[in-house]
Amino acid sequence: MTFLILGFLTIISCQKQPVHEPIDPSTTDTTTLKKHFQLVWMSPNSSDTGTCSGSLCRVVNSDLLSVKRFCGGEGVVQLFDGKTGERRWTKSDPSEWGDGSFVSSFEAWNDIALVCSHSDIHTFDRLSGALLWHSDVGSDNTSGMPRIRIVNNHVYHVHRPKGTEVSSAHLVRASVMSGSTWDTLYSDYKQHPNDYSPNFEMPDIWLSPQGDTLLIFQGRQYNFAAIYGRINLYALNLRTRALAWKIEDLVPEGNSSVKPPLVWHDHIFFQGMRTLFCIEAATGNILWQKNYNGSIYPSFTGARVKVFDERLLIAQSDNGDFYAFDVQTGAQVWKTDDDYGWDKEFVIQEGKIYVVSVYGFFRCINAATGKLEWQTLPPARQMGYPSAKFTYGGVLLNPDLGYLYANDGVFWYCLKIE
Repeated sequence: MTFLILGFLTIISCQKQPVHEPIDPSTTDTTTLKKHFQLVWMSPNSSDTGTCSGSLCRVVNSDLLSVKRFCGGEGVVQLFDGKTGERRWTKSDPSEWGDGSFVSSFEAWNDIALVCSHSDIHTFDRLSGALLWHSDVGSDNTSGMPRIRIVNNHVYHVHRPKGTEVSSAHLVRASVMSGSTWDTLYSDYKQHPNDYSPNFEMPDIWLSPQGDTLLIFQGRQYNFAAIYGRINLYALNLRTRALAWKIEDLVPEGNSSVKPPLVWHDHIFFQGMRTLFCIEAATGNILWQKNYNGSIYPSFTGARVKVFDERLLIAQSDNGDFYAFDVQTGAQVWKTDDDYGWDKEFVIQEGKIYVVSVYGFFRCINAATGKLEWQTLPPARQMGYPSAKFTYGGVLLNPDLGYLYANDGVFWYCLKIE
């Protein structure tokens, strides 16, 4: 292990001494973190340890896949060994990814990592970083939408004509292993010039008692003449390719989160902009809804909701407030008194909510009560990086190792709950 003395960073610098190996946690002041975690490893975002203003992450098998944004075009996609923090490999593609800002989403499945930049999807082997397949659906008339999602062994995407006021949209999928053929599952078409322009978002699935798989997804449409959106929710039977049910104009505010619906047992939780829904998966009947229209917040368009202890639905609004609802009735059980988070992904583990905040803190909230238990700023601040903030990429759980990952714009941290 190479031990390094890291220089002082005033704001953002590209002249840092190169750091390629993880930092020995014993050389840093991690007093607050050590009260609650074992700091397993720290690894720099970049070889120059300059601050990156954005970073995305996924767990690939037991490793950490990271996409850097806005900090140069080298090493945009990186794979870290989940146990040690060593970089396995890095990838760059200036024409497709730029400085990472062109990467619109990415996913992982077993030993495969998928990186999407709208119409282009690159798929890499986890161990070697070798390119497995590349799909480019872009043409003079066709483009791919920003998001992809892997469900079982298929990658889902949306293809539609180029432009804004489009006439059609198509929900498609392909095998994660090959990606060579896109299968169109469902299409929507504009019926007249002043009709809503169609679009879809990524799905979740529900397995019926009869053995049928229902694909649950939303249609996010927009009427440019009326300057108004419309949200539909669909349940598509994958065996028959027919709709089992459809809810039209579901959300009063005409807007929603782009996150997939959360299927939990026989319930579907769906995030409108200021409305939360609980829907019966078999029938599409609305079991309950919570409507917060009339105020700027809460807006539930950020992090995807989660269920805690089989009884509470935990939702984070875009300004960082957390809400807990009874999963059966929708009754609000608690709400945080401050903006504890920042619409980034959060983790619920052993009765605690772990989240990063807009103010740069890594925070721990009691999931049963909503009370803030502790918070800490990044150890990097004590190493000469005053701009380091736990605001990038949210918090990620590695279920195989029981580790949490968080990023402060300078380092990745791997934490094990004590």
